[in-house]
Amino acid sequence: MTVSFRFLSPDAPVELLQPGSRFELIEGERVVAVGEVQFNDETGSVHLNNQRFPE
Repeated sequence: MTVSFRFLSPDAPVELLQPGSRFELIEGERVVAVGEVQFNDETGSVHLNNQRFPE
């Protein structure tokens, strides 16, 4: 799945959203998805490739 992503806060760590950066999405103490930043287009949107874990 590919999604577009952006931070809502101007103080967010945008330097972490570089192509090739890996991430985990966490709900509480559980990792629910992992992914990798694919590219950052001219609009400032970051496109993520992620893998969701089964419930």
